[in-house]
Amino acid sequence: MSHELRTPMNAVIGFSDLLASMITDEKQKNYLNAIQSGGRSLLTIINDILDLSKIEAGKIEIQPEPVSLRSIFDEIGHIFSLKISEKQLEFIIDISEEIPETLLLDEIRLRQILLNLVGNAVKFTDKGTIEINACVGANNYSPLRCDLMITVEDTGIGISPEFQDSIFDAFQQEKHRYGGTGLGLTITKRLVEMMNGNILVKSTPGTGSTFEIIFRDVAVCETSPISDKPLITEYENIVFDNAVILLADDILSNRELIKAFFEDTKIRIIEAQNGEQAIFLAEKYEPDLILMDIRMPVLDGYEAARQMKNNEKLKSVPVIALTASALSEDREKIMQRGFFDGFLAKPIRKSDLFRELSRFVKTVQNAKCKVQSVKIEAESLPTELSLKLEDEFMLLWQAVCASRIFGDIEDFADKIRLAGEEYSSEILIRYGQELISHARNFDIENVNSVLYSYPKLIENIKAG
Repeated sequence: MSHELRTPMNAVIGFSDLLASMITDEKQKNYLNAIQSGGRSLLTIINDILDLSKIEAGKIEIQPEPVSLRSIFDEIGHIFSLKISEKQLEFIIDISEEIPETLLLDEIRLRQILLNLVGNAVKFTDKGTIEINACVGANNYSPLRCDLMITVEDTGIGISPEFQDSIFDAFQQEKHRYGGTGLGLTITKRLVEMMNGNILVKSTPGTGSTFEIIFRDVAVCETSPISDKPLITEYENIVFDNAVILLADDILSNRELIKAFFEDTKIRIIEAQNGEQAIFLAEKYEPDLILMDIRMPVLDGYEAARQMKNNEKLKSVPVIALTASALSEDREKIMQRGFFDGFLAKPIRKSDLFRELSRFVKTVQNAKCKVQSVKIEAESLPTELSLKLEDEFMLLWQAVCASRIFGDIEDFADKIRLAGEEYSSEILIRYGQELISHARNFDIENVNSVLYSYPKLIENIKAG
């Protein structure tokens, strides 16, 4: 279903973004904003469904690493602090002194579990408290291993007894007015079980709810958690020199979108509707690069790329796969076959497309892009920028962490990038561009990793 879901989203999101820079009429802008907002909401639903499908298909692996429970709890509190403050709630973190400083857990999955549970607590609690507790299981503790008990408790609306039995089932909602897919708790339960744990709920309507998790036989670590995650994506404004690109995709809207991306460039696009046409046109025009959709009629992208790589005339032409698959395993499969030189995930964004193409297609220096050669020391950042990072952008960060809507994450990342360009801060530019790249590729794990490193980024900048 990934392909069927992402193909129409490719058109909706891509063309909406293009229109956003063209429309000036306020009424039309409002219409477009509604389309973009609907697209973002739909992406959230798609991501929930794909998360669950990956779990059910056994496509998610638990990857334990040294984790500080205190750091994760503090981070969760920080993420929801804005909404908690708005609702005038009390947020309590209580970690038993018996809890070892560092445990071996899958940090990304643990964070996802807590985000779901605390997010629900904040959503359904209008007054009172939300509390996260952690303690060691009473019957199992040693210097090397322990049972870990985590509870998330709120004084919210509670859950009716008849609904408690099915609350972890997919697509179940008791209060439709709060929105959502009804998949958050289903995903949470599956992740807990994958981490050798159990989860249960205790609730009284009108009084509140308690979700209790027990992770069994958790290893105790002497190694400190790894807190600094490197930024890996370099990006620059790219201007292409004259080049010919062959675009093979059976869906017209996909081709129209990519052609629109190149309207103001020196790139010439040749179109093919299937793999057979792609081979014929590639031999005829000898393009500088080929963009190849994987799923096409007559001859699919795999076979077309294989034949091209076995063709003396075409074997040196770079071929980039276009895939609607959300599974990292499928992407690895694409690259392992050896027929492709790169890949792009749908919905395709202009920046990701240009970044990937710049690896193979000749570019010319863009006068606008001077920031990459500017290196400044952290302590030389202007006071105005420091205040923005700690106040204005911190509030935005809290909001996007709470909503986890990809469009909002992109907007936040773009503001960071623009601030970096304005103040010639390379580290902010890299941070913003990497986060944008992961969000547009729907890479949930890397989005979480980069997004949640923002407070650490500020600390590093202040520390110099």
